[in-house]
Amino acid sequence: WLLCDEFQDVNPAQAAVAKKESKSCLVIVVGDPGQSIYKLRGACTALQVLRQRAVANFALTGSFRFGPNIASVANMTQSLHADDKLTDFETLACRGLSQQPQEVKAGNFPDTRPMNHSYAVICKTNKQAITLALQFMQVEPSTPFHFLGEPLRQEILLYQALLDLRENLGSTFRYREQDFENFDDVARLGQTLRVRFKEFDLDRGVQMVNAHGSHLRQMA
Repeated sequence: WLLCDEFQDVNPAQAAVAKKESKSCLVIVVGDPGQSIYKLRGACTALQVLRQRAVANFALTGSFRFGPNIASVANMTQSLHADDKLTDFETLACRGLSQQPQEVKAGNFPDTRPMNHSYAVICKTNKQAITLALQFMQVEPSTPFHFLGEPLRQEILLYQALLDLRENLGSTFRYREQDFENFDDVARLGQTLRVRFKEFDLDRGVQMVNAHGSHLRQMA
């Protein structure tokens, strides 16, 4: 058998492998089209392709990561975007199964109140998460702040490398097998990739460095 997780983000080549293997072994794929984040790397709607060959389909609607309060907010948010369908999959309500006490409040984050308990902030992009973290550290510089996840850590490292280049610390910046010694050259490339190819990573990095500068060095 073959088990494939995060299948909403596989590219056509990976999907073709899974489809071929399904002729000779049991293939189990798990994915959520609503969580697809890698279209820029060629991710396709592979779940739809394999569903046509599926023996059975199952919906995983319960999560132990959060309780019913957060599930209620998530379902409400989903309903507000009911018309933004990217696939023909049905949007199902989620169930929060965690027994941990959780409180959901609307408001600005971070604020100036004492931070006497833990917060979880849901962001659509890594840029949003990093920007909020920088704001949070200015409000509560002594409070520990942790990032989880390799993609987020890699994005922070990208920003810090760009900052080194801008501040002429004797480093070069490597992007797509090309070395850059001038920050302005990187900024122009980022603008070109954004305008011509809808690739935002490099341009977003330049914007973050220009906006936050040396504060990015505080991030582990």
